[in-house]
Amino acid sequence: MADKLTSRIKAGIATVKQWEAEELLLKECRAQIPFHLLYPDQFYHLEKERICDSPYAKEDDVNYKGDDLLLKRLTLYFKQMMTWVNNPPCELCGSSNTKCRHVRGAMTPDEKEGQAGRVEVYWCPTCNAETTLFPRYNHPRKLLETKRGRCGEYANLFGLFCRAAGFETRYISDFTDHVWTEVYSQRLGRWIMCDSCEGVIDAPSMYEKGWGKDLNYILAFTVDSVVDVTRRYTRKFKTVEFQQRRKSVYPGGDGLSEMILAQFNTELRHTQRLSSKHLEELDRRLSIERKFLEATESITSWDATDYSEGRQSGSLSWRMSRGEAGYVSDMVNNLDTQQKIESRTTNMIVLSTEDLRDVTKLRLKNENNVVPSKLLMRLPETIMPLVSQVTASFKVKKEAFMRYMQSEENNTLQNSKPCIGFCSKQGLPIYLIDQSCYPFVKVSNTTFDELNSWKTFHFVPESLATESHDSDSYDFELPVNEDLFSELLGNDLIHNDSGKVTCVETISTLSKCRLIAFYFSAHWCPPCRKFTPMLSEMYIQLKNVFPEYGLEIVFVSSDRDSISFQNYFKEMPWFAVPYENSAIRSFTSTRFGVQGIPALVVLDVISGNVVVSPDISRTEISNACQYGDDAIENLLMKWLERIPSDSKELFDTLMISCKNVTTDPKETGMDVESDGQIDNPGIEMSKEEQAERIKQIFSELVEKGIAPNVAASKAILQVAKEIEEMQSMKGMQISDDAEKTNQSPFVPENVNPELPSLLLKYINNIEKHPSNPKFRTMKFSNKVFDKLTSTVHGPDLLEYLGIHILPTDFDFVATVPLASDISRLKKRLSQMIEDDPMDMYT
Repeated sequence: MADKLTSRIKAGIATVKQWEAEELLLKECRAQIPFHLLYPDQFYHLEKERICDSPYAKEDDVNYKGDDLLLKRLTLYFKQMMTWVNNPPCELCGSSNTKCRHVRGAMTPDEKEGQAGRVEVYWCPTCNAETTLFPRYNHPRKLLETKRGRCGEYANLFGLFCRAAGFETRYISDFTDHVWTEVYSQRLGRWIMCDSCEGVIDAPSMYEKGWGKDLNYILAFTVDSVVDVTRRYTRKFKTVEFQQRRKSVYPGGDGLSEMILAQFNTELRHTQRLSSKHLEELDRRLSIERKFLEATESITSWDATDYSEGRQSGSLSWRMSRGEAGYVSDMVNNLDTQQKIESRTTNMIVLSTEDLRDVTKLRLKNENNVVPSKLLMRLPETIMPLVSQVTASFKVKKEAFMRYMQSEENNTLQNSKPCIGFCSKQGLPIYLIDQSCYPFVKVSNTTFDELNSWKTFHFVPESLATESHDSDSYDFELPVNEDLFSELLGNDLIHNDSGKVTCVETISTLSKCRLIAFYFSAHWCPPCRKFTPMLSEMYIQLKNVFPEYGLEIVFVSSDRDSISFQNYFKEMPWFAVPYENSAIRSFTSTRFGVQGIPALVVLDVISGNVVVSPDISRTEISNACQYGDDAIENLLMKWLERIPSDSKELFDTLMISCKNVTTDPKETGMDVESDGQIDNPGIEMSKEEQAERIKQIFSELVEKGIAPNVAASKAILQVAKEIEEMQSMKGMQISDDAEKTNQSPFVPENVNPELPSLLLKYINNIEKHPSNPKFRTMKFSNKVFDKLTSTVHGPDLLEYLGIHILPTDFDFVATVPLASDISRLKKRLSQMIEDDPMDMYT
């Protein structure tokens, strides 16, 4: 059985090696790709007008950008270009009713040259001839000539097309008889599934949920790695049935199969003679992918909105015979109850040059896991050396940014390029941003390292500077799981307030926090006495930043007497279960299976679900405290992401309904006319009336059998809608009009010739090797490329030329789009260097 696994691995490696074997073959294939039709906006970027719309454009194109959009359209183009062969027509009479009689090996020179793995021989019932052959070619050059086949030929040739276009490409082999490709997306920081038979990308649920396949092993191949990516395509990995199917392929189990993959990977690295930088990047990606695949093991079902269509390619009888027609009922099941969460963007807030001259009247707002659409430049080294920028904490980075805002360098740019903020992450420089940075875009944390995420700081007026964690911004109580927490904590808690112990109601205490941590500890325990100060440090920091709707802690004592409890509790800034409630303390400890102390378990206050188990909480807290305040705040964000979706939705609904609810015209920014009348009327429903109305609607919905969480959400939304109909709020002017940003237009002829000269070197490399991805991506922190990004007009020049700036988990990068017309780029840069008088768009 081991031979079955190793033979499939060898076959997959052989396939991808053929894509790289002939530079001429890649050029011939690339010449057949109609970039100007697939992505005319990018191809003709330097033209005055767009020449045409893409014939491959679809309504859902808005969900894709840059090279990802090109990939989507390339997949559709390829599907239309190819000919699917169910059974070939008779060579003598042309009948389409041929039937496969038998299969033989390659015999003719043409079959051998095309590396036909087998040749299907067809009989025609119309003329009784058995002369029609269908060689199953494996050589991409032969497939480029025939352009026909089934999934094997499609995936093989499409892989060549992707490589010719310049994509990093993997060949995917499913041991249940299907193959497809994956392409690496710089924009998303991950591999994207592409099925050229179906014309579908980024839909890993398609095979299991849509086609109904019983998967077992799925391997991904490049010339330098083999990866088991089965977990990406299944939500049944941990089931007994799934593991039995895997063992039917390789009885040795996952441990031994991983050893086999490791041996092949070691051999590939050795034979490919990879550079240290290549190995470093390969290891980084593999580590990220491994974390992602491990995380998916705990997910047991696909979302209702995930792709669920049955197979489209091939005849219905052929699809049915393979069990890939899918489950039609799954396509519509529960779709009406699901909501798709879109990436959050921030609208443009127009600040005048005059506003920015006195930043004391503004507030620097922080947004986590958010990046700007554009960058101004890197912070000048006259303000802070590059080495210091990379190693500084966010507190130091903010101080450096404020020094820049008061500097002469900034003053000289105020009229043309007014700076409004910066973005960065740990280990990276400070990137300045201006008004053109909007909209901000929510980015996913592909490294699964929440302690090191992107942060964007930008100036906003004091009236709009409410953060999601500001206690002044919102005033509402969360629907706490009262029965559960009363059982676990009792009706009352005690609180240590500067040495004074007070009694508080449990449910009211929990109603203003999102997470509740049960801290099992005792003074007699040395590890507890070591951990408590660290936990206190974390708690105090979080309370400073998240005074409400954050984390609360309750001490559940294991002390042996009340005096020890009292002395120990004096050191704690949080709440505690009264020592005399021994039954409650014992019950809670047993409920969570606490075997040793210290132990910390974190729950969602709405659902009561465990968010952080005691076996990982201490490690996460220790790591966060080791890296300072930013890491502590990010850890809370990480925990909040683990809250059940229903609780998140309910909290967001409450937050939206209460945001900016005020009757003070000065707070809302409404105009007050000379006669004292408010130009826009305020809210006509008081907070007390709102609360009563919400309770009324909530009760009616619950009586109808609607779940309490859902009923609460619906009630809040209904009241918010009613309030919106009563009022007409007048806020700050929001606009995407570039003329209102007080910025001068970018003039290419004014750029220092050193910048286009620098870019031209990169473009020359791309022109020589158009299919090699490594020449198209440049890190901003690269010593050479930093000369461009540290100059005011450097990022503007990139945008003008159509070069994309993307955030990644390790830095911003500039990528030359695969659909760019390199000859036009080269010509334009050469003209800028020569500084000839010319039309800037020719």
